[in-house]
Amino acid sequence: MASKGVRHFCLVSQMVTLYTLSSTSLIIASAWQETNPVFIGMLLIILPVELLLYDILTKLGKSVGGTAIGYAVVAPAHKYSSSGNVVVLVENAFQAVNTKAMELINIVSRFFSGHMIHNFGTDFSTSGISADYIEKKITSFFEQRILPGLHYDTYILYYSGHVTSDGDWALTENKTLSFETILKWWRNKNASTGARLLLFLDTAHSDKWVDDVWKVEKDFIAIQTGKLTASFDEEQGNTFPLGELTKLWDDFNTTAAKPENYWDKNKDRKSVV
Repeated sequence: MASKGVRHFCLVSQMVTLYTLSSTSLIIASAWQETNPVFIGMLLIILPVELLLYDILTKLGKSVGGTAIGYAVVAPAHKYSSSGNVVVLVENAFQAVNTKAMELINIVSRFFSGHMIHNFGTDFSTSGISADYIEKKITSFFEQRILPGLHYDTYILYYSGHVTSDGDWALTENKTLSFETILKWWRNKNASTGARLLLFLDTAHSDKWVDDVWKVEKDFIAIQTGKLTASFDEEQGNTFPLGELTKLWDDFNTTAAKPENYWDKNKDRKSVV
C-alpha cells in the first residue's frame, strides 16, 4: 500500500509540476525583462528547481511499483486416469472438486482485494474453456490500462485447472494453450511498456514451464507454481492436491509476521510447492 501510495503521489505530482513548468515558461515569454536583474535572478532560481523536481518525480514514479491487475481462470477438472482414458467421477468426488474450485475463487478474490490489486475478473467453468474465448479474455486483460496510455506495473494471471503432461493448458476440442502463445500475446500488447507479468499456476504439471520462463530475456516474466505428487484411486483416477499451493501462497503473502517454525508447521503443504 505504501508503494502504491508513493507511485500515485509521483504520477499526480508529475503532472502538476509539468503544468507549473508550462505556466512558468508562458510567464517568461510574456514578461521577459532582460535588463531587470531581479527577474533574471528569480528565473535562474525557480526554473532549475522546477526542472529538478520534475526529474525526481519522474524517476521515482518509474522505479516504485504499486499498480497491479489480476485475472483468474478456474476450471475444476482435477481427476486423471493413468491410462489417459476419461474417468467418470462419483457424485461425492464431483461435488468435492467443485467445492474446492469455489474455495480457490474466494481465496484469489480475497487476495486481490487485500493487496489492492484490480480484479479484472474470474472465469469459472466446469465444461472446459474454448481456445477462442481464452484468447479473447487474456489479450483483453493484457490491454488493460489505468488511464489511456498508462499501463499497470504488474499483471497477474492465475490458472487452476486441467493441463497436459507438458504443462500446457487443456482446452476444449483437444486444443491447448502453451507458454509460447501467452508470451506472444504479452509481447504484442506490452513489449515496450516495462510492465511485469506474473503467472500463478496451481496445476499438476505447470512446473514444466519453469525452464521456458528462464529462457525469456527481454521481458520481465515470473512464474509461481509447484510440483505436485499424485495419488491413484481405481475409481477416480489420479488425484492431485490442487488448491494447497494457492492456500499456502495466500497465507504466506497475507501473514504479516512469520514465526521461525512457519515452514515446519506447514511441512505437509510445503511438499506441493
